This record gives sequence, C-alpha cells and structure tokens, in this order.
Amino acid sequence: MNKPERRLAIGDIHGGFKALLQVLLKAEYNDKKDQLIFLGDYVDGWSQSAELIDALLQLEEDATFKPIFLMGNHDEEFLYWIKTGVHAWGWGQGALSTAKSYARYVDHDMSVTRKFNGGRPKHIIDLEPQQIPERHVDFYKRLVKFYFDTDEGIVFVHGGFNRHEPLAFQTVEHIYWWDRDLVSTAIACELSKSLLAKSNQKPMTLRFKDDIKEVFVGHTQTATWDLGVPIIADKLVMIDTGAGFKGRLTLMDVETKDFWQSDKLSRLYTNETAR
Repeated sequence: MNKPERRLAIGDIHGGFKALLQVLLKAEYNDKKDQLIFLGDYVDGWSQSAELIDALLQLEEDATFKPIFLMGNHDEEFLYWIKTGVHAWGWGQGALSTAKSYARYVDHDMSVTRKFNGGRPKHIIDLEPQQIPERHVDFYKRLVKFYFDTDEGIVFVHGGFNRHEPLAFQTVEHIYWWDRDLVSTAIACELSKSLLAKSNQKPMTLRFKDDIKEVFVGHTQTATWDLGVPIIADKLVMIDTGAGFKGRLTLMDVETKDFWQSDKLSRLYTNETAR
C-alpha cells in the first residue's frame, strides 16, 4: 500500500492530550492505514503539553504512514525559549501551563514569581531550557512550516501565507504561523457568493501564485464567528474550533470532510482555566 486510506487533519491541541485521545478513538484511527496531519500549536493552554509531545512521538513511531507535524506560533515561541532562554510573552497566553507541565515531567519543583510589566502580569520561572528532554527538543526543531501536496493541490499550514507570493518563498517567514489575512479574504470571498448570487457579477475567489485548490488552516478559531465546528470558506478549510480555550478539538478527513470532535476542553480539564 503506497498511500494511506485516509488523511486526517487535526487542529490546534494546546496541551489537551485527553482531547486528542478522544478524537482518535471517535475517528477509529488506524496506525497502519491512516496518516495524521497536525496543524500546530501543541503547547500552551491545558496542563498536558509534555505528555502530549510524548504521545505524538509514539504515534510517529507506530505509524506506517508517518504523521506530518506543522509549526504553530505557540510552538515557535516555546522553541525560541529553548534556544535563547527568553520567552517573549512572559509565560502568558497559556505558556505557563507548558512550563508547569515540563516541570512535573522532569520532577522539578518549579518556583514561579508573578510580576507586572506595564499593567500586564509577567511570570519569572526557574525551569531551564536544558531540562527539556532532548527528544522533545528535536521534535520542536523539526516542525515544518507548511506541507504542500502538489499532486492534489492541497496545502496544510498553521496560520496562512501571502497568496500573492509563491508558497515556498514568502517574504516574512513567521507568516506561516501568524497570518490571519488569508482567513479574512476567504470569508470575504464566501460572503460575496451570497451577496452576488442574484446578480450577474462574478463573486470573489481565492487566487494563488501556486496551483493550489484547497488550504487547511488552524490558528484562527471558528469561535470568532460563534461557531464550534469547522468552517469551509471558498478554498479554505478552518479546523481550529477553540480547543485552546473552552471549545473542542477537531479531526477532519481531508478528502470527505467528515469530522470528529472531542468534548469541550473545559469539561475534560475541569479545574483549569487554559489560556
């Protein structure tokens, strides 16, 4: 068998290891037949970031068709701390839970000092980058910016990219995990279809420098539009359904668009506040 029977894309997990177990079970994931494509943001939020990375490495080891792991903005920030010892967010945006997870993982009694910087809380911790297990460090270092299936014309990326430039040659590297303009444009394209449905005007559509038929993204929560399910807008498929906050984790079949969701993360981690 040269190709997987199913390709399953998974949205932002944010330390919600329990949610990952749920969606894999619901989708009846088969490590001999299916391939997993993770859209990034594995850390920051719920309390099991370290356990989650262990599970992802095990999934990779067991799978016939190796998973694809994309870089998310939270993963990039954590990797920056590993490389430099500096965390630009002051361990905000759910990052403190990642530090606490790794402190437990390596049996370190981590101290936390809370300070305020310009009215915003900043945390000083004594966990050191050298304490992060080497196999986890290697995982973060080899996360990919995007995955482009040129045969099918499908792109998988955490945030987005500048559609006016070739995908592989973006002017600004961090656009792959920070961009939201692609999402905004896709929503506008979809809206134009409704507004112009009874006129002779041609609706807007996403156009790219590359031969791209479809793009899967995470990063921008569908809760922005008060929805807890994936959104398909023009050529864009959005599957971040708010697992980093109080929403659900989504796993979607790339070809059929069938999807499975976890319970709300706030119910799986009842004594936590996430991001």
